[in-house]
Amino acid sequence: QIPPQIGLLRLTSLNLSSNHLTGRIPVEFQNAVFHTSFLNNPGLCASNPSLGIDVCSSRPLFAILMSTAAVLFVLAMLFGLFVIRYYGKRKRGLDSTWKLTQFQILNFTESNILTSLVESNVIGSGGSGKVYLVAVNHSGEFVAVKRIWNNERLDQRLEKEFLAEVEILGRIRHSNIVKLLCCLSSDNSKLLVYEYLENRSLDRWLHGRKRQSSVSGGVLDWPKRLQ
Repeated sequence: QIPPQIGLLRLTSLNLSSNHLTGRIPVEFQNAVFHTSFLNNPGLCASNPSLGIDVCSSRPLFAILMSTAAVLFVLAMLFGLFVIRYYGKRKRGLDSTWKLTQFQILNFTESNILTSLVESNVIGSGGSGKVYLVAVNHSGEFVAVKRIWNNERLDQRLEKEFLAEVEILGRIRHSNIVKLLCCLSSDNSKLLVYEYLENRSLDRWLHGRKRQSSVSGGVLDWPKRLQ
């Protein structure tokens, strides 16, 4: 390219022909005196069409403006997604500091559990909280997550209940007792993560809870219990 500073030299003659130059010719040389100074440089352009050289296009500026607009649009989209995810996490309490206590080897993370605590995953509820069915990976493995209610009036009682259940179940190793995989606790939530058993609880099989059992075969009779 021709440096624009060369126009400050006030030259009376100049020959830059056949030098494979590109870009815009300085304004000082865009007149009849220098009309033969830039021959055989197809990459050059000028604002003055009378020189017999290609007129410079405004496309580079347009391209720059379009590129800048595209970058700003992408940044705005990313910022919007960040805001949505941030407030979504705050709504679900994911911005809290969580303490993980692990009792088994885990193939999932805290995020797998916390992001799945939504109403569509609720499979049960009781006086102390709700139970969620959570998919922990793409191979179809599930865990059951018990979330203890967060109620200021019940904080002390539920804290004791939570600690007692964790202490007992965390030490138990028995094939007929559901495994407590881990627990998650924060200032405003308590979570117990169990292995998921598809056939539900033994209590439902034995007693039916005075309503029709959802498992095939209904309540187990005594001969089946003794087998």
